Amino acid sequence: MRLFIGYRLADAPAARVAAIAASVRGKLPKGSWVAANSYHLTFAFLGEQRREVVPALVEALGMAVASRAAVDARLASGGFFPNERHPRAGWIGVEPRGAIEAIAPPLREALASCGVSFDTKEFKAHLTLVRLRDSWSRPAVEAFLGAVAAAGEIPFRLDRVSLFESRLLPSGAVHDEIAALPLG
Repeated sequence: MRLFIGYRLADAPAARVAAIAASVRGKLPKGSWVAANSYHLTFAFLGEQRREVVPALVEALGMAVASRAAVDARLASGGFFPNERHPRAGWIGVEPRGAIEAIAPPLREALASCGVSFDTKEFKAHLTLVRLRDSWSRPAVEAFLGAVAAAGEIPFRLDRVSLFESRLLPSGAVHDEIAALPLG
């Protein structure tokens, strides 16, 4: 099973993000746009894991987030990885960054306690909107950033994290929720 821990954006804020993407997609060079039903924050990517580890993972992860309070959050501003000069992925930022980023360490500690390997890259609070095969020009980068900025802030409540299975299909990735783990 290909697993990750994340937060799937609720329908109402996802619809607002999808409207941003729709407003600018036709004006930009090609990119692989994330479908609205797949918008999520990834706290940890576990990659391929044995099905047998899931019960222990769910228990450990549930305990890790039980003492964390839900976060009234918002999507605001945009950016690119690795940067605007060499864009490979366009994203929208998540605030308050510190409160959201504080959720990742206990989750990662729970994974380590279960002996599960995972991608240890630093967690950065963002929601990926588009992945780029070819680099975009400066005007395209500015158009994307302008569309995200013009949308203003999009509020949502981060009240749980979930363990997801990610299945890669020709039509794109499908993320099936295995377990929802409520915060606080």
